[in-house]
Amino acid sequence: ITIQHDDAVVGTEEETLVSMRERMQARRAQTSRIDALIEGLEDLEGVNKAKFFFNYSPDESSTVHGITVPPRMGLLIVQGSSTDVAKTFYAYMSCETTDCSSVYPDRAVTTTFTTKAGQTIPVYYLMPVQEPVYIKVYVKGELQTDVENNLKLVCASAAQNLGINDSLTSSDVIKLIQERLPDVLFDGVELSKDGVTYSYVVGTSDLDGLLTTNYANVSVEVSA
Repeated sequence: ITIQHDDAVVGTEEETLVSMRERMQARRAQTSRIDALIEGLEDLEGVNKAKFFFNYSPDESSTVHGITVPPRMGLLIVQGSSTDVAKTFYAYMSCETTDCSSVYPDRAVTTTFTTKAGQTIPVYYLMPVQEPVYIKVYVKGELQTDVENNLKLVCASAAQNLGINDSLTSSDVIKLIQERLPDVLFDGVELSKDGVTYSYVVGTSDLDGLLTTNYANVSVEVSA
C-alpha cells in the first residue's frame, strides 16, 4: 500500500499536539461566548432577537450589507431595545463593536458601558432589516371562513421563532399547520419574498435580515 502525503510547507514548523489543543479550545471558547452572548441578549426584556458577527481576521476587513467590519471587531444586530444591552455585551465579549451610523443612520443605535474604573465604552448595534414573506397554501377544497382565518393566523406565526438571518422553508410551515390544524387537508405550501415568484425556501438578503410573516401576506387557494 502506498500512502501519498502532501508536500510540506517550507519554512513552518509542525504544530505540536499541545498547541493544537490550545488552538481548538480557544476556538470553542470564542464560539461558546458568542452563543452565550446571543442567549443573554435575547433574555433581556425588550429584546426579541440578536445576532453577532465577529471578524476573526487579524488584518483584513469584512463587509456585511455595505458595512465594513474592521479586523478583530464585531457587528452586533439587535431587534428591540434594552438599557442593559451594553452591560450584557461586555459580560461576554471584550472586543469593540462596529459603528453603522454613517451607513444606516435610521437603524443604528449607540449605547454605553461604564467600567468599574469609570471608563465609558460605546457599544454600537444595528436593528435588522425586516423582510416580509408571502405564504401560499393550497387546500383540497373550499374552507369555511373561520377555518380559513385560523389557517392564515397559523401561517402568520411561522416566522415567530426565527432568528436574524434564519431561513424559512415550506416544511416549517407544513409542520406548523399539521400540529395546530390537523383536520385541514392541503396539498402544499409555497413561499415568496416578492409575492410573485414562489419556491420552497426563502432566506434573508444578508446577515442583518429578519424574515417576518403576517396575516395579510397569507393566501389560501384551492388545488387545481
